[in-house]
Amino acid sequence: MLNKLGDELQVDKSLRFADLDEMMEQARPDIVAIPVATELHYSLCKRVLSYPGVHIEVEKPMCEQLTEADELLEIARANRVHTAVHHQGRCSGSLRAVAHQLARGRVGKLRHLFASDKGYYGGYGLMNIGTHLVNNLLELAGRCRTVSATATVGGRAITPHDVVAAPSGMGFIGKWE
Repeated sequence: MLNKLGDELQVDKSLRFADLDEMMEQARPDIVAIPVATELHYSLCKRVLSYPGVHIEVEKPMCEQLTEADELLEIARANRVHTAVHHQGRCSGSLRAVAHQLARGRVGKLRHLFASDKGYYGGYGLMNIGTHLVNNLLELAGRCRTVSATATVGGRAITPHDVVAAPSGMGFIGKWE
């Protein structure tokens, strides 16, 4: 795959690496994209941040645990580098078109946004895809003054008993009964 993609993208053979540390030492990139499975984010981000002056761009969620994300942000601050959590939805043609029309005043003054999703896998959809929805709302509306949310399981309010670890390292979800 390395050579097939390298050939397709016309990447010089001397710049094709199968080992992260070898790439970091030889190519000395300014930024490294980390588009891998969630459970690998923390360890790979930490390795990349161990190289001076290298910024990271990582898929969401940044880590499985908030403490891991806090640690990475602290390392980045200490190294004076940036971290970016990727939200490709903000770059979509449809969102860009709506944002452009709002900015031009062609839609009128934005006063209220409402978003809803029934979710799937007991809330997994909210954590996996819902972040894109929230990010898009923030792009259109800017900073929020008021946020309201209701989370339910089986038609009733969620309790701590309903929260369990999610598959694929996506945090915690409501348990189906």
